[in-house]
Amino acid sequence: MSQDKPHKPSPYVGLNAFRKADRAYFFGREKDIALIGDNLQAHRLTILYGPSGVGKSSVLQAGVIPYLEEVSATNQEKSLIIFLNSWQDNPYEDLQQALKEKAETLNITLEADEPLALISHLSEETEVQVYFIFDQFEEYFLYHSEEDLESSKGFAYQLVALCNDLRLNVNVLISLRDDGFALLDRFKGSIPQLFDNYLRLKKLDRVQPRAPSRGRY
Repeated sequence: MSQDKPHKPSPYVGLNAFRKADRAYFFGREKDIALIGDNLQAHRLTILYGPSGVGKSSVLQAGVIPYLEEVSATNQEKSLIIFLNSWQDNPYEDLQQALKEKAETLNITLEADEPLALISHLSEETEVQVYFIFDQFEEYFLYHSEEDLESSKGFAYQLVALCNDLRLNVNVLISLRDDGFALLDRFKGSIPQLFDNYLRLKKLDRVQPRAPSRGRY
């Protein structure tokens, strides 16, 4: 189901994560949203981690994505937000497809095939800022633990380039559970700044009175 389509006209999403369309029902994380959004804009790579069930997916979809859109609109900047949270299939192809579909929302047609070529076109020809949010990233390691970092047709190669190629107008956020944090060591030799900027999302001590019950994250 698209993150732009609300679950139902209710503040309670059950076991699901809050999505962008559920933003009106999402409360209690305003400071976290601003902190994460500002870090994502200021740094090439941000790592967000926290325990299972803390609300990472909801904060990103119902909070950070709308926050970035509002900032871009206020500053009259062209930006695209690519959100991926499914890793079972082919993340390389998913990245490619998401880039093309999002570019169409700005009336930009991308003809190239490889994601890096698509991003290069957005950066150099159209001056679009691209934000990548890779959520539930521990599942990438579950399904693609053997992926070759040197293969340009692999997601891992694309991720390394996104983080290292300063010619690209991109910022990347990787979100994963506490128990998946150490798995990032796989990229330690390829991304020099891998652990330079990281944030830990903690459980809420007290939810604001209007806040709906939290769903699955």
